[in-house]
Amino acid sequence: MAKFDKMAVMVKIGSTGMVPVFYHKDAEVAKDVIKACYDGGVRAFEFTNRGDMAHEVFAECIKFANTYCPELALGVGSVVDAPTAALYIQMGACFVGGPLFNPEIARVCNRRLIPYCPGCGSVSEVGAAQEMGCELTKLFPGDVYGAAMVKSFVSWFFWFFFINTCYTNLWNCNFIAFRFLTFFDWFFWFFFFWFLSSFWLFFFINWLLWLI
Repeated sequence: MAKFDKMAVMVKIGSTGMVPVFYHKDAEVAKDVIKACYDGGVRAFEFTNRGDMAHEVFAECIKFANTYCPELALGVGSVVDAPTAALYIQMGACFVGGPLFNPEIARVCNRRLIPYCPGCGSVSEVGAAQEMGCELTKLFPGDVYGAAMVKSFVSWFFWFFFINTCYTNLWNCNFIAFRFLTFFDWFFWFFFFWFLSSFWLFFFINWLLWLI
């Protein structure tokens, strides 16, 4: 059974502002990464279902998290079918994520009141996920769609919650933020650089006059 209910998990994801995604075949390495993220303030962590016997590694991680990371909502990602989702839910997964939207997974998660965060790449997929009770979706693959897609999703689904996923780093996060600068930000930086260039132009002209 999940350690936290659906509302508590959504609050943890929202308050943290990000969900680290990680997989390693060595359970000890996974535990170290989970603990490091937890000590850094993360309260929602996704262990991805990749590699043979990944569910056994997850079983060890969930026991570790329950003891040493008491406020952590540990979920599973890279889930593409309902039986796999059910397996991880039985092990204690607090949420289920995946690269695609599968209505059968949504039904399993809804039955157990577990958040399902599917990967969506179109307006139709997001709409279908909403109809199946998915309160949070992932823009996948986020590195391919880029900031323009994020901006469009915000304008279409201003009442909805979604996160960017797949190879998110400091560069594309800053790029996305740069695309959402307000009018006043642009106004300020325009005049700042205009003043800076005017200053150096004035200095250059005076230097030429001095040479003459």
